[in-house]
Amino acid sequence: EGRLHGEACRKNPCAGASVRRTRGEVPAFQPGLSGEQSLKTFSTLAGGDRAQIQRLPARVGLSNAKDRRVGGYSLGMKRRLGLAQALVGEPDLVVLDEPMNGLDPSGMHEMREFIREDNLDRGVTFFLSSHLLSDIQPLFARIGLFHLSLLVAQGFIRDLLSLALHVYLFLSPPPPNGPPSARRAPLPPLVP
Repeated sequence: EGRLHGEACRKNPCAGASVRRTRGEVPAFQPGLSGEQSLKTFSTLAGGDRAQIQRLPARVGLSNAKDRRVGGYSLGMKRRLGLAQALVGEPDLVVLDEPMNGLDPSGMHEMREFIREDNLDRGVTFFLSSHLLSDIQPLFARIGLFHLSLLVAQGFIRDLLSLALHVYLFLSPPPPNGPPSARRAPLPPLVP
């Protein structure tokens, strides 16, 4: 059973996700507010430190755009603002949904470096969802794979890739009356 900050998730899904310890990115903003106003509003609602709001735009690369209206932000800038929002209150677990989406290659590199540094310097755990292994492979040695909200495999990326290759090559029979072709095989049961 999954646990979040020591609390069983099935019994009480929100028990472990205290406001101060866990923060998720909520990429929905009022287009008429500036980036800084958006962060101040979220900080007030989440009980964050308003002094931190002065530092967050620079940390995520938005210092030059903090006074601009969010409605004029590019998708990549909104991603950065979402990351800043998730960092309000300095949580120890940050949940990000497709954090590389909308970022150019340089922005992807900066996002990965930011996540890596926050993890190493502050001990923040990042829970990322991504459909692209290339987004997360440079960041993590161990991952979990979910299908229909269930954890179906977990382990080191190299082992899971090896297992996936094995499943693909050996458990997918070729179609009758034809040459072998690419066919998806179901994932195996939970990998310890």
